[in-house]
Amino acid sequence: MYRFRKRYNSYVLCSEDVYHETDLSQTLQALSEKAKTETEFIQKLKAMTERIPANSVEFESVVVAQCDALIEAIHQRKQELLDFVSAERDMKVKILKDQAHHCTSHLQKTTSLLYFCVEVLKEADPASFLQISSSLLNRVNTVDQNFFKEIELVPRVSPEFELTLDNTPVVHAIQTLNFFQMKAPGQPTILPEECSAENNSVTIAWQPYPGSVVDAYTLELDDGNGGNFRVVYIGPEMMCTVDGLHFNSIYNARVRSQNHAGESEYSELVSLQTAEVRLRKLIILYPAC
Repeated sequence: MYRFRKRYNSYVLCSEDVYHETDLSQTLQALSEKAKTETEFIQKLKAMTERIPANSVEFESVVVAQCDALIEAIHQRKQELLDFVSAERDMKVKILKDQAHHCTSHLQKTTSLLYFCVEVLKEADPASFLQISSSLLNRVNTVDQNFFKEIELVPRVSPEFELTLDNTPVVHAIQTLNFFQMKAPGQPTILPEECSAENNSVTIAWQPYPGSVVDAYTLELDDGNGGNFRVVYIGPEMMCTVDGLHFNSIYNARVRSQNHAGESEYSELVSLQTAEVRLRKLIILYPAC
């Protein structure tokens, strides 16, 4: 569409107006699409806002259930500890009672011998005394010599409960009990400048995505011929050397990280070529002069 403007009582086509109208129309169309996108985003935000109260109630119920489970575990462990104390108590009582019974029996025998000896000493007939005095003396000497062999005058167990309940780790765990973010780690990055190949082995180094919590990494290599990947390392380290590869082969490596919430995407590939042949040490033998 052309516009005209009046100049000196005549109309002249203004190409600049045509350009501005087209440019404005296109800009308005783009802005309209952006406004539509923003409107949809606002609706999404409102819908998310409406879901928050219900999600909060659900999450609170989960927290309550987890705390109740901890309390139940503490009650169960408390009962187990009390059962242990009861068993320890019964064991101590039995041991001391058995020892007391043994000592009582030994004391009765010793006392009976003492009473008998006293009655013998009261014997008025010297001849009768002489008949039994020798054997009685031997019996008393034997009992006297074996007295501490047959009986122990030290308690076999202590009446005290020499135990202490170590609840420090549990108290610390309860005091530090907190939420953690259920978020998988970001994509790790292989560091090409720190990777190398020597003979038929390759070394790969990588670093985690900034701010990610990582429990372990999984390093994978292909077969050196563009084939399937296989796992060659799983662990917390950020560098790994893989030996026993084929010579004169190009290996592709990739790594991903993982934590309690899930796994990351694989890193970008890095390619490393092993040596064409094994490098051997050259030993030069010089003839003897």
